[in-house]
Amino acid sequence: MQILLTSFGISHLSHTDNLSSDLFFRMPPACMASAATKFRPDYPVFLLCDKVILDRQTYDRLLDDRHWSYAEMAYTLKALEGEGFVQLEDFDSIVASNRELLDSMLVRDLKELDQWVPVLKESTSTWRDFIDNLDAPIRDEIRSIRDYQRCSDQPFDIRRLINHEFADFSMYSPPSRSILTSFLAEEAMNSSSKRRKTEFRDALRTELSMYLSYVNANLVLSNALECGFHDWQDFRPFYRDKFLRVGKDAPPAEQQIDAVNSLFNVSFPEFTFWRPKEIIRAIKDKRIRELRQLVDAAVNGEATFDREFAVRVLHEVFKVEQSMAKVRNLLSYVTLPIDFVPFVGNVAQKVAEEAIARPIESKKKKPFRWFYLISELAESSKNSQQTAVEG
Repeated sequence: MQILLTSFGISHLSHTDNLSSDLFFRMPPACMASAATKFRPDYPVFLLCDKVILDRQTYDRLLDDRHWSYAEMAYTLKALEGEGFVQLEDFDSIVASNRELLDSMLVRDLKELDQWVPVLKESTSTWRDFIDNLDAPIRDEIRSIRDYQRCSDQPFDIRRLINHEFADFSMYSPPSRSILTSFLAEEAMNSSSKRRKTEFRDALRTELSMYLSYVNANLVLSNALECGFHDWQDFRPFYRDKFLRVGKDAPPAEQQIDAVNSLFNVSFPEFTFWRPKEIIRAIKDKRIRELRQLVDAAVNGEATFDREFAVRVLHEVFKVEQSMAKVRNLLSYVTLPIDFVPFVGNVAQKVAEEAIARPIESKKKKPFRWFYLISELAESSKNSQQTAVEG
């Protein structure tokens, strides 16, 4: 399975020039559930992939021109690229070659502004929750960057009005031509009567064009590269609406991504410290197939990752461990005579015991190979974290 990591802000419109100074521009999606102090990858997603597809300019910016909060993201993707798990592509070239199609898609989308209002509300609500959960240093930096970016090209009287009344507004919406445009769009979004007025409707159209042109670009990229994609969570309402129109519940790979995150949340809630080393080790491990099969089973409705599932798995694994303890005790008695062989007795007994026990253990553990894989990763990560703290 291949998954494309989106690059925020890429589209066929010229508004990318307005985004270039924003700390999110061309950045891949971060895990919005764990970004209080810095932006981390959505790590479980990597376990689904044989390859991650990334924009070449995004990769270069991560290495050479990223904001400090993306250091972990950069380190992880660089390590994966070094092991051959990252495929770099020229997203701009693909978007440019589909400009006519993207123009048509956007024109079609903007014919019905009102239908996008609930979608935009849900999206901005998710974004605001995310911003509110960030630690103060990142929040303050987002505010300062966006206030400067949006106000610097405005007339002085508008700048004074913005600084006085809307000082915090810029951090709650994606970058656009001006903070005033975003404010008018917000008013239009919340009032059907204002949406009938030209200035408010035009502002809403401008704001929506930024969202939709970006969303459409990712749909075209996904289609051109023949893979699913992973984007920032606040854009999900737009994709959901798009795919419902063609009779699909969700974009490709979204259900698998949700399922693998649910699996970790219910079965390994303490697994919060990831390292590229563990990810690479897991992807190369044969047992990763069982994990992916389990995720597919959840997507197909054959499994549900809830508390009952977690308790049941732990109970079954405990039974396997108890059973193997009994098997090893029995084998130690059965192979005891070998221990009396001169010189090599003890070693020979252990070899014989292991030779008999290993296939039995393999058979008993087979249904839970995925569990043992993740448990080993969790233990390795925990040990690494403790070593780093002690060091």
